[in-house]
Amino acid sequence: MSKQMAEMNKKSDRIENVIASMSDRLGQVEKKVGISLATLEQVKDTMVLTDETSKPEVLQTPSQKRKTPILLLSNEEELLAFDAKLGSDEEFYANVKRWLTRRIHANDPDNRMHIAMDLVFERTFLPLCSWTGNGRPTPNISLRTQTNITKLFAAIGSTKYFTAKGDTVRRFFLKKLHNAKYRVKLKNLRTSTCHKRKFTND
Repeated sequence: MSKQMAEMNKKSDRIENVIASMSDRLGQVEKKVGISLATLEQVKDTMVLTDETSKPEVLQTPSQKRKTPILLLSNEEELLAFDAKLGSDEEFYANVKRWLTRRIHANDPDNRMHIAMDLVFERTFLPLCSWTGNGRPTPNISLRTQTNITKLFAAIGSTKYFTAKGDTVRRFFLKKLHNAKYRVKLKNLRTSTCHKRKFTND
């Protein structure tokens, strides 16, 4: 009986080792698949960015260019200030919307919002954000509560044939923020643009 028990214990140990090995391999595969899917999505997005932002813009005078709000948010303080100014200054909101619209020529709502995201947010900042603000081991910065920014993205995502609403923006950011940490590792995917962290109408 003791011999049989010893054999059973050996078999049990072998099975546990096999299961542990399979779990490790599955974890590695899951990680690789996640990175691969993010890479494929970014290649697609890059093709859209290259095509849709390379079209000629309306010529502006030097005076008009100085009035253009050029944005690149890189931390929570800038995010909150930007959202607050969008809500309190109608002229600023209109200028930002106009500036983005002139640079975005895509027809698909998600593509339009993706281009806007790359024009407004610093790529290294987005992994610190999530839609709800929930995160582990520490909370993330919530984009859902930045209601003026989400309103702006709904406006940018809308076209003559489609009106982007709150749920459209929510689904967009849920998907993009989920892959944000992978996008940081991907180089040379942002189209060349000039950005300044300054929110002004003059």
